[in-house]
Amino acid sequence: MEVRRNSGYRNYQYGTAAPKRNFQPRPQPRPQVRRRPKQQVRTYRKVEVRYVDHPVTAARKKSSLKVVLTVAAVFVMLFAVVLVKSYSSSINLENIAIQKEIDQLNDEVAKLNIEITAKCNIKNIANIAEKRLGMSFPANENVRFVEISQEMAEEADALDGSVNDSDF
Repeated sequence: MEVRRNSGYRNYQYGTAAPKRNFQPRPQPRPQVRRRPKQQVRTYRKVEVRYVDHPVTAARKKSSLKVVLTVAAVFVMLFAVVLVKSYSSSINLENIAIQKEIDQLNDEVAKLNIEITAKCNIKNIANIAEKRLGMSFPANENVRFVEISQEMAEEADALDGSVNDSDF
């Protein structure tokens, strides 16, 4: 087939309405070589994980915490009661020991009072004066009477009133 070339016509194959094709050989495909994929540097973004309790679980945790705290408070109070009881019992033992000592001292005071009363008896004093000190009642010839005028008696009374027994 001939190809006509006219200025007004395009390049057509003669006798056909199809345009002329320039056939070029198809390029031969290259043999495919498998390439290793490149190791990509992977960057990970941080994922924030939040653990959210279910409302029922949260309520159980709160109630169990309240129970534990209540039990702990009860144990602390019981410990305090035991501590106070032990302290009061030790004080009570000391009180009993002091009370026994007071009773012994009261008995001793009573014995001493009886002894003082016995020794302050006039007969007993006269007995001791005669036996130990060799004293005796004066005989009638050894007794002397002193006469005091009224003025001297008043002065003696005034002196007796101004002088206390504690001064001697």
